[in-house]
Amino acid sequence: MLITACSKENDIIEDKFGSLSGVVKDNFGNPLSDATVVVYGKSRSTDDLGQFNFLLLPVGTHQIEVTKSTFKDLTSTVSISEGSKLNFTCDMEIAYVSLSLNKATITYDWRASVKKLSIRCNSEWSIESSDDWIYFSKMNGQGSHQINVTVRENTSSETRRDTVYINSPPAQKKIIITQTGKE
Repeated sequence: MLITACSKENDIIEDKFGSLSGVVKDNFGNPLSDATVVVYGKSRSTDDLGQFNFLLLPVGTHQIEVTKSTFKDLTSTVSISEGSKLNFTCDMEIAYVSLSLNKATITYDWRASVKKLSIRCNSEWSIESSDDWIYFSKMNGQGSHQINVTVRENTSSETRRDTVYINSPPAQKKIIITQTGKE
């Protein structure tokens, strides 16, 4: 995320200062790390808690532009007064959905078993599956998660297969789950 601030020269009093700190979050209220914040030609990156801090900003009106990959740009204006400690919080709206899985297929032998699936997403997601022989430790969520995919024992000699969809509109990924039959 990038926050850029520009100021009009006639709105700035160079020998009087205040400070600006704040938090940058996503539209779910989660902090956004590694955002870049630029105010009055000064630049900071947000920490793991989405926090940033500027000391000794000249008194006046400053424009703040917030940007971060996969998020819509945000522009705002703040007024710094002498000795002030202004707190600024902003919520970034996702510009596009990023959804990925660590595998496209999971294959099991006939026994009951558990395997891991990693879902990486910058938004809310849900799993769509119609078969009762497959269980997921989590059917929906937001952000990135590692979930357990459990299958029941396949007592049949036939191999069974299901196409499972992970949805985060407008994005969708599919994973093929296959379990061999009992020999």
